[in-house]
Amino acid sequence: MNYKFLERHLSYKKENNMELGIAIFKPGYFPHNIESFIKLCAEEKFEILEHKEVKLSKEIIVGMYKNIFSYSFNDLIFGLDWKEETIKYLISDKCNCFLLSGKNTIDVLVKFKYEIRKKYGKITHPKIQLTKKEFNDKVIKNLIHVVDEHEIQNMLWLLFS
Repeated sequence: MNYKFLERHLSYKKENNMELGIAIFKPGYFPHNIESFIKLCAEEKFEILEHKEVKLSKEIIVGMYKNIFSYSFNDLIFGLDWKEETIKYLISDKCNCFLLSGKNTIDVLVKFKYEIRKKYGKITHPKIQLTKKEFNDKVIKNLIHVVDEHEIQNMLWLLFS
């Protein structure tokens, strides 16, 4: 692990009173989504600290969704194979990952995530029972993930060090 990398970004955040944010464009994203995202970053005066394409591994995905995967309640709602389907989808192709800093970074990223998902008919939490195909197409393949604040440090290690 690159300790200096992590230390640099965490001290940057503290010294400059900035919030770090990580956005991950999943396989199947559209190139114009990246363009819209970079435009949003400029409008919000976010600094793009790192941007890279990453081929995710199962270990990174399990780390990324540690909280979601650990809730057995989700198995009751989504079925027993949703975790494996999520992993298969995320390792199917490269993802575009961004590390950002700015004011209210995570709040802005979450709003952007929901706008993208709504635009393409993707959803985060289904309110009705979906078929397996609908669940895969609308929930698992929902194009973008924004890392929660309490997961930032772990995801810095997994994606950028």
